[in-house]
Amino acid sequence: MKFQKMNEKVKAALFVKPGKFIIQEFEKPSLGPYDILMKIRLCGICGSDIHFWNGVQGISTPYIMGHEFIGEVTEVGTKAIQQRRINIDDQITVEILIPCHQCRWCKQGRYNICQKDDASFTGGYGRQYGCNIPASRLPTPLWGGFAQYLYVPPEAFVHKYEKKMEWKTGVLTEPLATALHAVNVAKLGAGESCVILGPGTIGLCAVVAAKNAGAYPIILIGAGEKDENRLVVGQELGADYTINSSQIKNPIDKVREVVGDFGADMSIEASGSPEAQVLAIKMVKRGGRCVFVGINGRKALTLIPDTDLVFREVSVSGCILSAQGYEGAVKIIQSSQFPLSKLVTHEFSLERINQAFHFINSRPDNAIKAVINPWPKS
Repeated sequence: MKFQKMNEKVKAALFVKPGKFIIQEFEKPSLGPYDILMKIRLCGICGSDIHFWNGVQGISTPYIMGHEFIGEVTEVGTKAIQQRRINIDDQITVEILIPCHQCRWCKQGRYNICQKDDASFTGGYGRQYGCNIPASRLPTPLWGGFAQYLYVPPEAFVHKYEKKMEWKTGVLTEPLATALHAVNVAKLGAGESCVILGPGTIGLCAVVAAKNAGAYPIILIGAGEKDENRLVVGQELGADYTINSSQIKNPIDKVREVVGDFGADMSIEASGSPEAQVLAIKMVKRGGRCVFVGINGRKALTLIPDTDLVFREVSVSGCILSAQGYEGAVKIIQSSQFPLSKLVTHEFSLERINQAFHFINSRPDNAIKAVINPWPKS
């Protein structure tokens, strides 16, 4: 399929090297019959984006970052209207990973670990919006959320909001979908106890996901003064107990006071702290389950496998992205059951993206989720 370029320009923040975005204009692509052009209304800054910005992870070639986006259909191919049952102005979200739909993992429904997303197989081709798709990939550089528009090819998963939501709530679809995927990986059931470590965006969304699954009690753990406000928000979202580990001698004992001496049924580690990852393992009971969602920047853990894992038969699972989580996230957000918009604490224009990343990287006490608005009101 040949794409013809139009004269209309699209503004985007191009990530060119650690610590630096430049605002650049690109030509708006014309669409094939199955393509969509999404007008991005808001895009959140994720913790993994901060890792990329600091040069800890990510690809080396220039690309448009950002994968937590919400927006609306602005242009759509004639076939896509029928295939996806969408139309102009529909509010949509697009899944972060663009599956190949052909590899063994995609066919098993585990498209979040699609083989073609692995650079060792595809030479850096990339399948994750805003994470590993270079600006040189055809037919357009618009493969990330820190831009005015996003290109959506036929193989991408698109979800429509039947009931239009506030942008500040809809922008949390991807983090909530990630939390739902973690709960699904752990097979969390009604009445099971769940400890969540790290009251950042993913940890707070995990509270919602665990509540939605019927877990009880849900214990949210933070550390230090910076997490005090986040723990309060966690209670508003459904946490039954909150613990600030900096204010007590032994957080493991505190968890056992709540759930009993055996420990919790499961834990979700969402902070990316190596110390919290070790605690997450030690807080579950014999035969318990632990899911790691947080990325710790490739740091090693200090634990004793025999006593901490093997003798207790603890299951530890990694959890990446949000496969099978978006439909549930859209449903929860449309229910308006949880005050998710409270997570969005700061908003920056596209032109101020460098200031936004410096701000979030400084880990301010009053920030939970900062978002980029490509269309700020004048």
